[in-house]
Amino acid sequence: GFVKRGALVKEFETAVFTLDVGVIGEPVETVFGYHLIKINEKQGDKVNVSHILISPEITEEDDYSAYGFAQTIKGSIFSFDDFKKTAVSHSDDQKTKNQGGNLGWVNPLSYFVTEISLFLKNNVTKNICSDPIKSNFGYHLVWISGIKEGGKANIEYHWNDLEKMALNRKKMHWYEEWMKDARKQIKIQVMQ
Repeated sequence: GFVKRGALVKEFETAVFTLDVGVIGEPVETVFGYHLIKINEKQGDKVNVSHILISPEITEEDDYSAYGFAQTIKGSIFSFDDFKKTAVSHSDDQKTKNQGGNLGWVNPLSYFVTEISLFLKNNVTKNICSDPIKSNFGYHLVWISGIKEGGKANIEYHWNDLEKMALNRKKMHWYEEWMKDARKQIKIQVMQ
């Protein structure tokens, strides 16, 4: 099927939208490994692409080394400023490193990295660096800088969501009224 621009990791997407149809590009490295990419078809901002993924095998020694490095980094973090500076200089997450590792507000029930989601569900301690958390992406250090209460929406914490809901309700009401008027003006005959 087709994939839209913005749905792929940066390095993969850059290659996909610069290759010509039918061409197999040079290997592209992403967080998942190395990809051989072939463009099957392009339609504007959508592309039909095939790829072969070759993931490097992580040895037990590599894993131990990465864990040790994460522990060393954690040992140098004493404040939120330290955490942000360390993220900029050491994080492999290209999307968040330049924002000091900031993921924004995260819902612990639905965050896509399961191990971080579990950590957040079971941890409510703010303003300290977590121990290294292992996932398929590597080891993560997490700093909880704030916690919002869940449950019933309120204006203080959910203004943007409530505003969107109110706007959607107005749009639906307008659409329903428009449909009523359209049904009165348009005659439909079903032929058998």
